[in-house]
Amino acid sequence: MISIANSWALSSTYVDLSPRTFTQRRIVIRFKLGEQLEKKQFRDSRRITMQEVSDGTGINRSTLSKILNQKGYATSTDILDKLCAYFDCKLEDLAERTVD
Repeated sequence: MISIANSWALSSTYVDLSPRTFTQRRIVIRFKLGEQLEKKQFRDSRRITMQEVSDGTGINRSTLSKILNQKGYATSTDILDKLCAYFDCKLEDLAERTVD
C-alpha cells in the first residue's frame, strides 16, 4: 500500500552518481486516472464523463482535468481517497511512483 503524507512530498529528485555519468532525474507520482476511467467505462458498458466523476466524487472538474493532463500535478490525499472510492480501486491502481 502506498502512503502519501503530504501533497508537497509528491515529487523528489534522484541523482545518479555512477562513475561514468552524472544525471539528474526527477521522481514523480504519475496518476492513472485515465486508465481507471477506461476500466470503469468497460465494466459499466457506457461512457462516463468527467462531469459524472466530478458529481460522484465532489471533486471540481478542473482538478480532475489537471490530474488527468498536467504532468507532475500534486494533489491531496483526500482527493485520492475520493477517487479510489469512486473507482473502487486501491491507491496503487490510481497512482505510481516513477522517474520522469
